[in-house]
Amino acid sequence: SFFWMIGFGALSLLPSLIKDGLGANQGAVTMGLAAFTIGIAIGAAIAARASHARPNLALVPIGAFLMAVALGAIALMTIGITPPAASAPRVSAMDLLASAAGLKLMAALVLLSIAGGFYIVPSFAAVQSWAAPERRARVVAGVNVLNTVYMFAGGGLLMALGALGLSLPWLFAAL
Repeated sequence: SFFWMIGFGALSLLPSLIKDGLGANQGAVTMGLAAFTIGIAIGAAIAARASHARPNLALVPIGAFLMAVALGAIALMTIGITPPAASAPRVSAMDLLASAAGLKLMAALVLLSIAGGFYIVPSFAAVQSWAAPERRARVVAGVNVLNTVYMFAGGGLLMALGALGLSLPWLFAAL
């Protein structure tokens, strides 16, 4: 449930960071979302391989630590970014990747999502394997409801913090 709040929060802030903070175009936003998706797939594959036949919960604290490192890095990288003027041309995805700052941001984003795969795959596998077969569907449904509650609460918290005037770096730090 915790990962869904972090993941939802990061994904909700990502378009603002790339479009408004960096002055990039929609293609760059799509690239950031794709990088996040690919990173989760990579983290999930590594976690599944490390787990073999049973959930490897040792990956969960590693994933949590790496998520904190990545979010801290994103927060530090974005402090002091001055949004470009509205009349300035938008930066393309390729231009963003050609810059050191853009590469670092994408690397931190991929690290965040790989760490998310480390966190969620063993956690969810443990929930499934520990639930009795006759109750497994209800347990999984309950977990999905809790995930939704955490995403809703996390989104509401980010909205409230944004309404209080916290900038994007501070919102990433809050995550």
